[in-house]
Amino acid sequence: MVGGANYQPYRDWFAGYFNITDTANTWHTDGAWTTLVNNTVTSGLPSPYTFTGTSLTYHMLGFLSTPNTVLYGRNDEGVAVGAFRTYSNGGTLNYMALDLGNGGYVTTADLNAFIVPWLRSSLAAAIPEPETWAMLGAGATVVGVLRWRRRARV
Repeated sequence: MVGGANYQPYRDWFAGYFNITDTANTWHTDGAWTTLVNNTVTSGLPSPYTFTGTSLTYHMLGFLSTPNTVLYGRNDEGVAVGAFRTYSNGGTLNYMALDLGNGGYVTTADLNAFIVPWLRSSLAAAIPEPETWAMLGAGATVVGVLRWRRRARV
């Protein structure tokens, strides 16, 4: 998930997933990024990074610590604007509060140095581990064998 909205029902809904800061229901911007932790989501990100198009750093939400959540980046206002949460069922929610697709104002430099690396590393974080793929493959094999045996009996 990327971005945010100055709409109280959205903020209320979002507060059910993350502990958000009081950002005064308004846009904030400062033009910079600092990575807080090294993990899969931040593996391709430069740190620190100053955006050439400051409209990309607009944000309305900031994050506070929440169980099962990694705050992985902040702006120069000291607000955590990147958060990755894991759930007991194996699901994840990755939220980048920065407005990374702001209406055509994306510079080529920001696209290549920050946005594309963030998308790549975020997708890598969402892809299951090899063990999960092995379990899925084994399950599909069992289903295939059972279907084949049922057809062989008929």
